[in-house]
Amino acid sequence: MANKKITVMAGTPVDTEMGCRLLQANFTLDLDSIAVADTPEKQTVFQTSDPAVRARIVKSMIASAISRGSELIFVYCNSLSATVDFAAISHELRIKIITPFKAYQQTAKQCKRVGLLTANAQGASGIEKELVQTNEELKLYSISNLDWVNSIENKEDAKTICQNYGLPESVQFFETNKVEKIIFGCTHFPYFMEEYQRMTAIECLSPDEYMLDEVVKALELAKIKTETL
Repeated sequence: MANKKITVMAGTPVDTEMGCRLLQANFTLDLDSIAVADTPEKQTVFQTSDPAVRARIVKSMIASAISRGSELIFVYCNSLSATVDFAAISHELRIKIITPFKAYQQTAKQCKRVGLLTANAQGASGIEKELVQTNEELKLYSISNLDWVNSIENKEDAKTICQNYGLPESVQFFETNKVEKIIFGCTHFPYFMEEYQRMTAIECLSPDEYMLDEVVKALELAKIKTETL
């Protein structure tokens, strides 16, 4: 299983590398990587471009990864997951694609009031759909700010980030609205999650654990298939 090749796909080189580090910390794998844009701003432009063109570009990137030997695609980006039909691409190219989105179903089943931090409205919209389609009575309190992503990409320390860019005010907003949990709906955000959690008693969540569990399942399934051949 150590030779199984996984491609990490994300919005920019920074969150692509964050996805690679997450996998490297938990598995021994052969990793490939794809970033769809150079900067957070270009990523948002890409995610709001023509859907057919966007899907064609992403599908071509994944097909190229398959040609390089990848057997699994790990999409470490919420907003990209919200704007591309990865289920359709997975079916067409016959490759397992893991995205963060299914991670939010359990939170939707458990909570009635959820806070959400995202990089842009694309990610917020996709997560809202996942939550509300799971629990139609859920109330979502969402805040988006691309400055949080840029501060991470500029390597500001987590404590400084949490003291600025409206994050202290976001805590007040969520506490005022009595949310039960706060979803970190951008794969950049675990960078400052520990510091942010110190600012509030509300439980903060990221999809990382779910995504790692999905990789474990995929590796176990691949092992079973190999052993039965």
